[in-house]
Amino acid sequence: MKKAKFIINPVIDENNLLNRIESIAGCLIMNQIVNHIDVVYTHKENDAMTEAMKMQPGEYDFVVCAGGDGTLHDIVNGVIRGGSCTPIAVYKAGTANSFAGALELPSDKVQFCRMIKRFKTLKVDVGKIDDSYFINEASAGMITDAVYKTPRENKIVLGKAAYMLEGVKLLPKQVLKSTCLEFKTDNFYKKADVSMFVVKNSGNATGNKDADVRKIMTDGLLDVLIVEKMNVFTLPKLFLKFMQGEHLNEEGITYFQTQTLDINNVGTQNLTIDLDKEKYGKLPVHIESVKEAIQIIVP
Repeated sequence: MKKAKFIINPVIDENNLLNRIESIAGCLIMNQIVNHIDVVYTHKENDAMTEAMKMQPGEYDFVVCAGGDGTLHDIVNGVIRGGSCTPIAVYKAGTANSFAGALELPSDKVQFCRMIKRFKTLKVDVGKIDDSYFINEASAGMITDAVYKTPRENKIVLGKAAYMLEGVKLLPKQVLKSTCLEFKTDNFYKKADVSMFVVKNSGNATGNKDADVRKIMTDGLLDVLIVEKMNVFTLPKLFLKFMQGEHLNEEGITYFQTQTLDINNVGTQNLTIDLDKEKYGKLPVHIESVKEAIQIIVP
């Protein structure tokens, strides 16, 4: 039988999260899948990372992330920095939890316990800036502003829709905001007046519904999406295209894949970089893909 550590963000108590986690723990114990569980609740920023860093190699068979993208971000950083290589079981919770959604990880108690019993792991890539890692994406611009300004109570009630509603509300102001950036790789260079950019490690940046998400997460490449400044009439159309996954052929959109990327600010307004919906810092940054950096337990 296995030994596990549960790291739980109690603030995210949507749909009685704590009761569901308690039920999962009981299922694992009663079915003799796990014989020991240590439970830790986060109370402030970086608590999840600190707890994940404490784990020693072989101390736990796996760690359960019960929270949103921010909690997963911290646990990923803790596992890598602590060097334990502990597999992560992601329980889908939080406002969006883009990573769990992309991999179609279960939120049903029986399915989650069955996944743990089977214990199939997938070695996935992560992105890296300096000594910080991101599992979903690094971004700046319009999307980032919507994330920061979305009220917490709206996130709890509306989930993903809260970000979209905030984005629509900010759209008139964001049309006029941009800054001149340089994007450099070994074989690519672009200088443009940019409204936003996204550097994705996981998920599907192309909108192709037939894309193999697991292959995307293990290819050693980052997906880069650059949106140049557009007029007020073009932006609503582009927003709709994004929702439909038809944005790559639009004028003012640049998409490419790379292992490394340097982004420099050459304009008057600097942008705040967001890692997995958590504030990181300002430009310039050097971003790289770290292949097969962590293990995720998958169905």
